[in-house]
Amino acid sequence: MLRPVSYVPVVTVVALMGFAVLIHGQCSTDDELECYIALINMTSGGFVRLQRIFATTSYPGYTVQRLIVANSASGAFLQRIGQLSKSIIYIQYNEQVFLLPEGNELIYVIITNAPTLRFFIAGRNDQLETLRIENSLLNVIPSTLAQLTQLQLLQINRSPLALLHLDTLAKNPSLLYVELLENRIAKIIPPTDPGAVLSVQQLSLSSNWIVHLDLGVFERAKNLNFLDLRNNRLLTITTKVSLPKLSSLFLDGNRLSSFDLPSLQTPLLHTLSLSANNFTEMLSQWEDKSELRYVSFDTNRIRTFDFATVRPLKKLASISLTDNMIQTVFASPPVVELPLLQGIYLSDQNAFVDIPTNWPKMPELQSLSMSNNNLKAANLTSLRVFPNLQYLFLYDNQITTFQNM
Repeated sequence: MLRPVSYVPVVTVVALMGFAVLIHGQCSTDDELECYIALINMTSGGFVRLQRIFATTSYPGYTVQRLIVANSASGAFLQRIGQLSKSIIYIQYNEQVFLLPEGNELIYVIITNAPTLRFFIAGRNDQLETLRIENSLLNVIPSTLAQLTQLQLLQINRSPLALLHLDTLAKNPSLLYVELLENRIAKIIPPTDPGAVLSVQQLSLSSNWIVHLDLGVFERAKNLNFLDLRNNRLLTITTKVSLPKLSSLFLDGNRLSSFDLPSLQTPLLHTLSLSANNFTEMLSQWEDKSELRYVSFDTNRIRTFDFATVRPLKKLASISLTDNMIQTVFASPPVVELPLLQGIYLSDQNAFVDIPTNWPKMPELQSLSMSNNNLKAANLTSLRVFPNLQYLFLYDNQITTFQNM
C-alpha cells in the first residue's frame, strides 16, 4: 500500500455554502476533531479572522464551507494560508489553473475534486512533501513537478492522463510513492537521460488502459519494491529486466495467459498475484524465486494443479487458486515438501468431487479451504498428515457421506 499522508492540522476548503452558524465567532461544531466555519471572506478581514480562530482554538482540522478570495484560491492565497497551516485540502476546486508559488511552506496539498483543472504550475518549493489531485482534467503530469524538491508522495487519480513519461518522475530525487489510479495511461516511456535514476519505491498504476508492457521501462527504478498493475488491459508483458528490490507484484484483473517468470530477475519477490486473468495452467520454473511467500491465481481457468510445480518455494506460506476449474490436485514425485506453507485456498467454483489424497509434506499447514465445490463425500483420512491443521472449510458442497479424521 502507498504510504498515508502524515498527520498535521489542515485547512479544508469547501466550495459550497454550508449550513453551519458560527458560535462565539469561532467554530460551529461540537466535534472535538474539527472546526467548521461557514464563511471566510479573504477580501474583508478574513485572514485576520482566521488568525484569531487559530490562536484561540486547537483542532486537528479546520473546514471552511465557503471561501471568498480576490483572484484565485491558489497563488497568493496559499502564501497567506501557509502562515497558519502546513497543509490544505480542497474538497472542490473550480478553476482551470492551480498555482503553487515559489517559497510556499505548505507540507501537503490535496485537491479531491477539480472538474475544470487543466494546469498545475509550481514555483521552486523546498517544503511540499505530498501532492494529491483527483477528478481533474490534467492530461499530463505537470512539467513543473521538478520544482518540488522534497516531494515524497504524488497522487493523480481519476484524470485523463494518457501517457506516463518516467523522465518527469526521475527529476524528483525524494519521490518515493507514486499513485496514478483510474486514469487513461496506455503507454509508459522510459527515461531518455542515460544517467537518470528513479527514486520511486512504490508505484501504483491500477485501472488504466495499458495493453502491452515491457517491465524494462522500470529498469532505472532500482529501489522499486511495490508495483501495482491491477485492472489494466494487459495482453502481453515482457519480463526481461532486473528489479533487485521488487518484493510485491500485482497483475490481477488483466487478460494475461502467459508470464515469462524465469526472465524476471527479482531475488526478493515476496508476493505475486495473477488473479482474474486467462491462465489455463500454473506457472512453473520458480527456481530463482526462493523468497516467494504469497502466490495467487484466483479466477483463472486452471484445471489441474501439481504441487511439484512450486517445489522450489520453500518459504511459501499461502497459495490461492479459488474460482478456477480445478478437478485434480496432486503432488508428483519425487517427494514435495513445503515446510512453511500455512494456507491452501481451493474454494469457489472449482470442480472437486473428492478430497485429494496425494498431498505434499506440509507440516505447518493450518488452513485448507475447499468450499463451494462438487464434493459428494468427505473422506478426511488423507488429512491426518497435517498435524497443525486448524481450519477446514467444506461448506456449500453436496456432501452426503462423511468420514472423520
